[in-house]
Amino acid sequence: MTELPISTADVSQEVKIRMGKSGQAAIPATTVMKKFDAVVKKHGSKPAMHQKVLKAGVSAADTPWTTWTWKEYRAQVDAFGKALLSVGFEKYDIINILGFNSPEWFFANCGAIAAGGVAAGIYATNLPEACKYISEHSKAKVVVCEGVKQLEKYYEISKDLPHLKAIVMYGPDKLPSDVKSKCSVPVYTFADFIKLGKNAKDADLKERSEGCKPGETCTLIYTSGTTGPPKAVMITNDNITWTVQTMTLCTPKGFMDHTDVMISYLPLSHVAAQMLDLHQPLETGCQIFFAQPDALKGSLGATLKEVRPTIFFGVPRVWEKIYGKNIERS
Repeated sequence: MTELPISTADVSQEVKIRMGKSGQAAIPATTVMKKFDAVVKKHGSKPAMHQKVLKAGVSAADTPWTTWTWKEYRAQVDAFGKALLSVGFEKYDIINILGFNSPEWFFANCGAIAAGGVAAGIYATNLPEACKYISEHSKAKVVVCEGVKQLEKYYEISKDLPHLKAIVMYGPDKLPSDVKSKCSVPVYTFADFIKLGKNAKDADLKERSEGCKPGETCTLIYTSGTTGPPKAVMITNDNITWTVQTMTLCTPKGFMDHTDVMISYLPLSHVAAQMLDLHQPLETGCQIFFAQPDALKGSLGATLKEVRPTIFFGVPRVWEKIYGKNIERS
């Protein structure tokens, strides 16, 4: 039997997990979906995520929170995974996700992993050429985007992406009536894409999910591209699960559990937000509240006051803005 390599540039190549004999280095290797199974088993009926689904003419302040339990969250992940199978998504295939933080971002990301594939986020501020580079480089089979504004970025570039099979749009926007003439591949609303998977077999998705190995890549994190074209950082299942478990072990006992609350607002295409907002809850069962898309333009303060998170992560500029607002009021 050929020994596994400790590193690779091939997304379909499993790597060797280096283990220690004691301490954190001896944490058993596992996969993202096994962590998901465990948290659903433990906290299935408890809330996992909350979002304000805004309607035209109704402010965020007057909009109630919509809540998904862990069981409902997992059901959406499986439904998306089955939809991927229905469009010919193979093991190790890749999806791109382009848009602001939302339940659909989470459903698509974990749905791709459940289907034995890989998820790769794209910064919502990227221009069409930058989107094209990542979709082309990753050989994305499906692109998930938020609303018409992000969808329009693929009008001209979709014809130059030979691996692309479908585009899925989430959010309140309706598909433009002329979308078929604008895109070279089928475009679906999130709800319609989910319907494609109704005839896919649960057993097929389960086989893909359970077939994932700790040393296999499940996520690509593209660098910002400030020193040249973005580089795809390959993140394995074990890398993710070990890191979130270690983060928990390194904090005071009882520091984080299913009663904790966090706000998701930083770009999920960045590894920090993904690890904290998306993967850490799979370890602890904590709740996620999604901020409004204009969070960093001013609405984050209102969300903080309403949600009152027990844990809040921010880059220096975020803390500077919060400090500045407090100084203005004092």
